[in-house]
Amino acid sequence: MKGKNLVILIVLAIVLVGLAVHTSRKAGSTTPDVVGKKLLPDLPVNEIEKIVTKTGQSTVELARAESGWTLPSRYGYSADFTKLRGALLKLADLKIGQVLRVTEAQRRDLRMVPPGGTNAAGTVVDLLGAGGKSIASLLIGAEHSRKAPEGMGYGGYPDGQYVSIDGGKSVYLVAQPLEEFAVAAREWMDPEFVNVPAMDIETIEIGGAGRPELKLSRKADGSGFAMDGLKATEELDAAKVSSSESALSYLRPDDVADPVLTEAQLDTPMDFDSVKAAGSMLGTAAVTVFTEGTCPVAVLARMAQFYAHESCGQCTPCRDGTGWLERIVESIEHGTGRAGDCDLLLNAAQQIMGNTICALGDAAAMPVISFVKTYRADFERHIALGRCPYE
Repeated sequence: MKGKNLVILIVLAIVLVGLAVHTSRKAGSTTPDVVGKKLLPDLPVNEIEKIVTKTGQSTVELARAESGWTLPSRYGYSADFTKLRGALLKLADLKIGQVLRVTEAQRRDLRMVPPGGTNAAGTVVDLLGAGGKSIASLLIGAEHSRKAPEGMGYGGYPDGQYVSIDGGKSVYLVAQPLEEFAVAAREWMDPEFVNVPAMDIETIEIGGAGRPELKLSRKADGSGFAMDGLKATEELDAAKVSSSESALSYLRPDDVADPVLTEAQLDTPMDFDSVKAAGSMLGTAAVTVFTEGTCPVAVLARMAQFYAHESCGQCTPCRDGTGWLERIVESIEHGTGRAGDCDLLLNAAQQIMGNTICALGDAAAMPVISFVKTYRADFERHIALGRCPYE
């Protein structure tokens, strides 16, 4: 009898082990043959003519034209080719790290749901060829974040992304975050709007309605500028001259709100009526120009401090997010930044965008995204040196 009971116990143990193995395979990650292989093998990058990114709130379109890649929603303004090329090459090189079998609830948590009718939707990136022919379609879900080391003053950082190439049926984890495709149209704009090195300028002419014209000419030895018609009793303001000399060194567009003007209209006076008569609009006319040698991290730190102070605290993303942005930028500026802070800033800013009642949250997030992406090298220099290199 004891032997019979022993046999029964052994059989039950085998059944239980089998059930446990079966259950573990139903949910969680597996390692089939596709692991380590490219997600989009042989992606014909050079044949892509259009990229359409769709979220539950917006659609961003990038199109190839004779002059290069453009943004149709921004009146054909040039797209940032360096950023676009990097994003496409990243897609071409993506390798599958894990294959996950998920339940419907887990699928929603991972945002492995195409946009349309649910807040848990991911982002769809359609790559189109000539004639609108589909080359590939990618569903981008939630980011995978690495847990922050113990003692770190803030949370972890993204180190992967959940993706699918069949509308969410098959879920993969790749090792590279795909934050490039989670941005607004203006974030794809070519930042090189105007870039005139100060040393290339030989003459500066300043004029306008109701004011005398001023002309500054570079001295023969290249040491600075002299003003035509300056009286012996008058002294040239060196600070203003320096500001004028480097005014166009760091001019960057924030967005395109109105129709562009042509090259032949560059001499249009920058007043509301003149710009309107030329076929465009001046908008809020809020333009800030920084001289060459200005630390972009310090500028952003001041902006972040302002928005953190102005937040009323009603919306959690703004209340907590603006404080995070301020502290992280301040730590980078003062030499205590950490590797991964640039990606952390972008991630935090993107979590604020579109998730607040008023526009202050977006206003706080937009300069962070713009500054980090435009001047990332400066941020990384601060972190590497442990100090501000401009001081």
